[in-house]
Amino acid sequence: MSPFPLFRLPFVPLCEVFHHFSLAEIVRLSLGSDRSRKNTRFVLGPTKSFKTSIAIKPFSSVSIKRETERFSVYVSEFPEENLDTVRIEGSVVPCKAEGHQNFITTYWKVGNDGIKEVTEHFCKLFNSKIHGLTVETESKSDDPKWVVDWIMSKQESLEICFFDGKHMKISLIRYFLDRCKVREGLGFCLKTCKKFSHDWPLDMKILFVDHGHWLKIHNLLALNCEFTFIGNSKYTCKNLNMFLKNWLNGGGPKIKYLRIQVKRFNLAAITKGIDGQPFPPQTARKWTGFKNTIHTFHGGFDIKRSDGIVGTVKRLVQTVNNVEEVGFIFLVGPLGEA
Repeated sequence: MSPFPLFRLPFVPLCEVFHHFSLAEIVRLSLGSDRSRKNTRFVLGPTKSFKTSIAIKPFSSVSIKRETERFSVYVSEFPEENLDTVRIEGSVVPCKAEGHQNFITTYWKVGNDGIKEVTEHFCKLFNSKIHGLTVETESKSDDPKWVVDWIMSKQESLEICFFDGKHMKISLIRYFLDRCKVREGLGFCLKTCKKFSHDWPLDMKILFVDHGHWLKIHNLLALNCEFTFIGNSKYTCKNLNMFLKNWLNGGGPKIKYLRIQVKRFNLAAITKGIDGQPFPPQTARKWTGFKNTIHTFHGGFDIKRSDGIVGTVKRLVQTVNNVEEVGFIFLVGPLGEA
């Protein structure tokens, strides 16, 4: 059915109809023509419920999310076949859409242009900034700096950023960490060489580093993220002791949860020179974590800062792929009786 009879409805009934549309229906309607896009944007009005994200991968895409709904526009090279078309930011673009799935594939002569045009379409249509960026590289020849430069030229920061891949140049890793300003969460799953190290502000809400062998003691002492997960670290009991003493002296005031995979956990060495209160393993206590989720912990060693804030040190042992992993956990905040 043509969208134009729909837009002839009075404004209030039209808004009611849009209220029942799925995200996929709204996006597909906006891609019909310039008139459809403008009318759709007008009906939606100002809203903060939509989030636009970019994924730079072997098959790149731009996605829009509303609560549990997601619609993606994949960007590929121009094919040699007859296809339907959609209109994106004034460009008539070949596309392939199958059934009522929550994605379409668009074809561009220059893939980078496609990412930019689709992103502009979503940001204008839904009155949103770019919320997240995912970058995955397959070879050292990949150079996705352009997308970070483009995003940072449009806005001051990103909410979420995720870097992954097997082959990324050291210079490119440093560039991403320095250039990409992240407020909410950073996921770093790149494998780096043993000699790699880097200093950058560790002051976002969530930090996830899968291969953390390259993080040094100065990174740990500079840490000020609310929730941090570090895998495969080389931190020693002495390093963890330095971290706790730094926290007792006012370092990392935003820290609420820190989990580090370590080779060895010796509570006596980790808490050397620190006064505290041990709790037996059979003592269960509750702690409020991310998004007010209630967790139950057993045992632990409590330390208290001069301002009365309590931190708890715990040992974590778990088996992953038949391999036992040891973790250092540090919780900040009151632990009530379970």
